[in-house]
Amino acid sequence: MSDRRTQRGFTLVEVGFSIAIIALLIGLLLIGLNSMNKAARRAVERQNVASLKMGVDHFQDTFGFLPPLVDDGRISGSPPLVSAGGSGRMRPVIYSAENDWDFLRGDDTSRPEYERFSVHSIAYYLLGALGSEVDGIDGPGFGEPLPDGRFRIAWDDKKGEWYAAGRRTDPLFDTSKNPEGLYYDHDRLQEGRVELRDRNGVAYRYYRWISGDENGEIKDASDLNIPDLLGKAEDNPELRSAKFAIVAAGPNRVFGEGATEGGAAGLALALGQSASDPVEKLESLGRQDNIVEVGR
Repeated sequence: MSDRRTQRGFTLVEVGFSIAIIALLIGLLLIGLNSMNKAARRAVERQNVASLKMGVDHFQDTFGFLPPLVDDGRISGSPPLVSAGGSGRMRPVIYSAENDWDFLRGDDTSRPEYERFSVHSIAYYLLGALGSEVDGIDGPGFGEPLPDGRFRIAWDDKKGEWYAAGRRTDPLFDTSKNPEGLYYDHDRLQEGRVELRDRNGVAYRYYRWISGDENGEIKDASDLNIPDLLGKAEDNPELRSAKFAIVAAGPNRVFGEGATEGGAAGLALALGQSASDPVEKLESLGRQDNIVEVGR
């Protein structure tokens, strides 16, 4: 009898086990790459938020006051731009300490205290993304802004157009590296519906508030009137002297507060949570991805 060398191949079980291991390794690799991509996107977003905060600082150093807080009309439904009279001249509608003291302190029960932000202020006062009939320059850049929200502009009879009568300022934030960039609501462009969106397609928020009680005094941390989204002054000393904030939603695309469209139910849906969960829990989860920069 001739010798036969037994040849042994892989069994189906062994092949299946090998495929499972390869699939697991690929899955772990994809998870790692996804985590790295999210971390990179978050780092870029943090840089953008920090740059916007620096833009606000530069605005204040240049003009002597903080960019006004534009009334976006979320509560009233009114447009953020209104006629200022004369040849189509327009002006932004802003919240002011004189007329909106209770609101800016968070004490106006007719308006939610968390609404003390604007998605239009950045586009108006850091980018100048308006027409010459508002800020004196068509396109990016703006004429000299005034504390009451208007811009110093004048009418050119020869050219038949508005122009910047005071100093001209280039945009204070570079949007060229932002994939989303400026967003215009073309159906309501004449109302001034323009905003700067982050890399996740959500508009940045500019927060303003007034600190002090009804007499303007600050007796304890609660009198600082810090919007809840920004955290507690007891836990963050930087908030004790803060006067404004720039906030990005982050990868989850929501802000951890009641201003989220759809209320608690909308927040739960966006976070993949149960609508029966306590609002405090939902807001806490929503804030985990929010990126916040505060300034004085």
